[in-house]
Amino acid sequence: MSDKEPITSQPGLKKGEYERLESEQTTVTSQPTSPHYSKFGMDTVLLTTSVDGNRDWTSGLFDCMQDKMNCALVCFCAPCVQCHLGTRIGECLCMPLFVQGALLTMRTRLRTLGGIQGSICNDCLVTALCGPCALCQMKRELDVMGVGSV
Repeated sequence: MSDKEPITSQPGLKKGEYERLESEQTTVTSQPTSPHYSKFGMDTVLLTTSVDGNRDWTSGLFDCMQDKMNCALVCFCAPCVQCHLGTRIGECLCMPLFVQGALLTMRTRLRTLGGIQGSICNDCLVTALCGPCALCQMKRELDVMGVGSV
């Protein structure tokens, strides 16, 4: 069989069965939708990104002094900064106060929204060992991304 001849059979199919299957194929012209999306008002296009992310953080974890005012706020009232950052990424104002592991959750969400490379394991270590620095880095990243109020 040369490369230019059309395929008229498929291994494992009986003679004539391939033609029947080929004639029954349906061309999909639009993506199937779930009735649940429109039911809850979610009939807009969903944003999807790569799981691995495609960029690094715009500032380092220990670059806290790039924004001295934010650094001072984190030192004197970290819960206030956490609540403010929570609202900037679309969470309830009080979420950081009542959800255990809120800083980890917010960092992972920010990383996913921003397409930033990393892992949940790394986020867990950073927030557990360097929580205040992670909070400052997250605020700087949101400022660069232009998400929420500055």
